[in-house]
Amino acid sequence: IFKFLFTSYSIGFLCASPFYELYKHFANDIGGSYIFLAITHGAFYVLGCISTFKLLTTWLGETPVEWLLKFIKQDSERQLIVQCWIAFSVILIPSVFTFARFLPLDIRRKIWHYAIFAAVAYPLIVQPELTSLALIGLFGVILIVEIQRSLKLRPFGAYLSSLFEPFEDKKDKEGPLVVSYIYLVVGILVPVLLEGCTGKGASIAGLVTSGLGDSTASILGKRLGSHKWPYSNKTYEGTFAFFITSVAAFYGFQYLGQNELSHNAILISSFITALIEGATDINDNLLSPAICYMCLLVVE
Repeated sequence: IFKFLFTSYSIGFLCASPFYELYKHFANDIGGSYIFLAITHGAFYVLGCISTFKLLTTWLGETPVEWLLKFIKQDSERQLIVQCWIAFSVILIPSVFTFARFLPLDIRRKIWHYAIFAAVAYPLIVQPELTSLALIGLFGVILIVEIQRSLKLRPFGAYLSSLFEPFEDKKDKEGPLVVSYIYLVVGILVPVLLEGCTGKGASIAGLVTSGLGDSTASILGKRLGSHKWPYSNKTYEGTFAFFITSVAAFYGFQYLGQNELSHNAILISSFITALIEGATDINDNLLSPAICYMCLLVVE
């Protein structure tokens, strides 16, 4: 499903790109700009949806909407989880955007990390397939939002840009794309998808490191840390918090029956990931899950 959705996105993006260039060319011509804007949106969304339905219907044997509804209705637990996700989103998202300005930058950014951990942790244990689908859907939504925001496409682009600006740090403002949240979802999603092939119990690598470890390291490191890594603003105290939080989370999942990882796998993987996260400035939303996942496989 992820492969077909990515293919559909690519088709829609490639078909819409020429019309977007014409839209920019006619920016000073109100009539022409709106015409090419409408064609740009139509090419991306209409062609993207058509290709998605064609590819998935051929593979699933029925339309993706019918298949998804049937998949959810097969299990009462799935229905309850979906209902909780909807209620959680309706309450949390407006609240965060409303009150974010009253919070320090690091906390308002890490709220999303803790939120996705809270939303995904239990469902990943009891309904991993449903959780995988939800993360794929979330990735698609965030990608669409970021395309609209970065290009400032009317009618919502400028509004989305102003809405997300309070959550941006210096790294986010270095380029046109804000990749932090895309990397956050990808970092959590990829181990979950790969877990179907490995069977090593490491699907929570991204959720633990990005959802808890990185967030706790950032918040505690800035407030309690006083010893910085060379050539970095990150602290040794934050790295220690990353390690302790990750270890506790792995053992917590193990207690709930999510994995049977060995003590060596948990301790060594958490330690190596914490060190690399602390000593580098590469985007840790993607780096930490990748390092932790590979360490879990190798050590185990």
